[in-house]
This record gives sequence, structure tokens and C-alpha cells, in this order.
Amino acid sequence: MTMKFILDSKLFALQNGISERDFKLFVRRLMMWDRWLELHPNDVYVLSDTIECLSACGCYPSYIVFEPLLRKYHINYYSAADIDRTINKLLLQAHKIDQCANKRVDDEVIFQQVRIKGGLDLAERTGRMKQALDRLLWCIYCQMRQQAIQREEFVVFIQGVKGEVLFEVEFDTIEEREGTPEELHHQVEAKVTCCPSLKDFFADEAMTLHLLRQTKEREDLMLAIRTAIYQHGNLKKVYDAFDHFDFYIQHSFMKDFRNAHYEANESVQKSLMLAMSHTLLNENLAQREDYRTGKGGNNGQLSRNGFWAWRRFVTRSIKMQYWQKDKNYRFANVKEHDIFVCEWED
Repeated sequence: MTMKFILDSKLFALQNGISERDFKLFVRRLMMWDRWLELHPNDVYVLSDTIECLSACGCYPSYIVFEPLLRKYHINYYSAADIDRTINKLLLQAHKIDQCANKRVDDEVIFQQVRIKGGLDLAERTGRMKQALDRLLWCIYCQMRQQAIQREEFVVFIQGVKGEVLFEVEFDTIEEREGTPEELHHQVEAKVTCCPSLKDFFADEAMTLHLLRQTKEREDLMLAIRTAIYQHGNLKKVYDAFDHFDFYIQHSFMKDFRNAHYEANESVQKSLMLAMSHTLLNENLAQREDYRTGKGGNNGQLSRNGFWAWRRFVTRSIKMQYWQKDKNYRFANVKEHDIFVCEWED
């Protein structure tokens, strides 16, 4: 998947005296990230020294901390060993954002500082935790600068922060000017999109459009569809959008999506997500019609390997075609005006 999910170190911090509500929320979010890592093992990132940072701040979540809290709050659906194992798995198996930056950064750039300019309250961040966030933003900027990665490809998960965070980086570079090395000073502003939790990510229509704008792979589009299902279906749990909906995006659909440049048309994006949600939720059936074997009114509905072909309106001029067998869907085509083909891919 194109998008990178970056977890702030403070998400793992467990403070003394945590309330029952906050502890249950902490555990629930932790388990959601555990499953997310299983679903998207190449897309979750943390800082490499997160464990050291949490330990230095006295808030590392360990077995001896969990066990009394579980007993105190009468939580029996997870054990202390389960939680301990989950945290270690996340922190050890997630990719390390500071180790993924282009190696040339260390050779060419002398880092000075990061300044948060808007979108984030730093009142509760001091010392090591503040330094960790600064370094996280610096690593993101390095990837954007050195590897030409668009900022839309990053979502940073920070507790209590939703929307764009504006920050400024200050650094020096050594560059050749007419054969002579010269030190240049830089102050550059950058932005990154932030979200408090996976649940907030799925509930935010802006995040769906965020995904669609930078769709490069089928996995990007599939995730956007699952966020749309979560929103339009008023689902209770994030993973309901994964466990209860079986669909596949054919190469033919992605080809149509790219050729029509729908990733640059927000109006079409909203209509498409609504149409695909209605399809998977089996709603608004008046907007669909069976796709027949020919143009004549007496022709029967096209079928292939037990799947039936359907056409659904996205807008007045755009229609999409898909295959359906019970609750299994294959999205085949999406184009302007009438579509006279419903492609099948083995």
C-alpha cells in the first residue's frame, strides 16, 4: 500500500494512575494496531528507540504494570501476557521510520531543529517525548525531501490530534558551488496529516478522499472503500469493514480509474465511494440494473463462474460494472456513458 501509518511514541505511554476508561481505551487501540500490523505489515512505522524513550520517561508499558491494572478494572478478556506480547510485537516488527530515510541525509544534511507551528498542543510534552516527536517529523521531512514522497502518503497517529500539523525544519547542507564546498542554511515549512486513532481514521470522510487522491495501487483503493463502508454503513467496529465484506478490485477497474483521472476529481470520488458502499451494503437497489448478454430486451443476464454481472449508476454520466455471487463482489469497470463490456479476470 502507498500510505505509511506512523505511530507516535506517546501512543504507547502508560501513565501511573490511569483511569479505567483510559486503560480500556489504551488496550483496545493497542489490539487494533496489532491486527493492523498483520493486515499491512509493510506500512506501519515507529521510531527505532521507542522502547528506550518510554523507559526513560517512566511510562513503558510492561507486564508488571498491566497485571495489577487488569485485576483492578476486572478485565478478563486479555491477559497481561497478551498485552505485553502485543506491544513487543508492534515495537519490534514495525518498520523504523528513522532507518528508512535515504542514507544521503546523514552525509549531506546537518540537522538543527524542528519547530511545531500549528495544529498541535505541546504543553504535555517535555524532554525525551518532545525530542521524539521532533525527530519523527524530521524523518518524515527527510523522506519527502530525499525520496520525493508526497506528504499525503503519511498519516501520523498522535493521541488527541486531528488534521494538519504545520512544522518548520532548520538544517544546513554542504554543497559544491563552482568547485568549492559551501555551507547553506535552510528553514523550510512542511505539513503532515495527523489522526488520533484508527477508529477516527475510518470515521473521517476526509481520510477516504485523502486515500483516493494518492491511489497508486489496488490496496489504496480497497482501503478507501472499506473506510467508506464503515462510514455509510454506520458500522460499530473498524474491523467489521474487513470481516463482513468480501470484494476484489480487478485490474480492469484500476485501469479505468486511472485513465479517467478520478483520483483528481473530488466530486466523482464521493459519488464513487457512495455507489460502492451501497453495492456492498446491498442498499439503494434502484440505482443498479442487470447487465445482459446483449442489447436486446429479451437477452438474459450475463454470468461467469457463478457470478452475475451488474451495472450501477455512480453519477448521471458515470456507471460502474461489477460481478456478484452472494456476498462476494468483483468490481470490473467504471466509465463515462454507457458501458458495453463487463470484463472478467481469472
